[in-house]
Amino acid sequence: MNKQPWQALLAVAAVAMTAGSVNAATYAEIGDAGETLGTAAIADTQPGVSLDAIVGTLTANNADLFQIYISDPVTFSANTLFTTGVNNFDTSLFLFDAGGFGVYANDDATGSQSALPAGDALSPTTAGIYYIAISGSGFSPVSTDGPIFQQPNGNTIPFNAVLSPTGVGGTKALSGWTGTSGSNAGAYRINLTGATFVPEPTVSVFLPSLFALWGAASLKRRSRIKA
Repeated sequence: MNKQPWQALLAVAAVAMTAGSVNAATYAEIGDAGETLGTAAIADTQPGVSLDAIVGTLTANNADLFQIYISDPVTFSANTLFTTGVNNFDTSLFLFDAGGFGVYANDDATGSQSALPAGDALSPTTAGIYYIAISGSGFSPVSTDGPIFQQPNGNTIPFNAVLSPTGVGGTKALSGWTGTSGSNAGAYRINLTGATFVPEPTVSVFLPSLFALWGAASLKRRSRIKA
């Protein structure tokens, strides 16, 4: 038996509303994540589900960039905690907003290879799409004007400093990477809090549009019958 149009629409809505019912999960890099917004890997394999970690493999003089959704900016954090088999090299972490502008970064952190802490003065303040990047220490993001973040030097900028986008290129969006990471490469795990897989459009956004389309189609059919 064929479904009425409104029944089909409700079925679509029901599927959408059940999205995100799965518990927290890990996103595994597929192939090689890119280094720019246009080539970044999008963590959307389980839309709306809490994103606990991103795992992958980094080669020398390379960065992996991932699109994520920060659902709770108050608790958002990221780190590359040293554990057996992963993060056995000097990592750096970087966060960019949806437009590719730098938010904050870190090279070294106490108890972790790198960390973007929760509750920092530089932490993100609004929920939404962001990009998180990992590289080997020494390989850094740039805009068309130059480095987005200043490089830690152990003196005026401690190696464990949480960095703001105050480099000469910090007022512009990510355009590429520069430098050398030497032998800093290997398997990694970025542990996350306050993040989810990139969600699909919510029912509240597209359901009115679906019903509007159905209503227009129904009106058109009735007009044909009367004619």
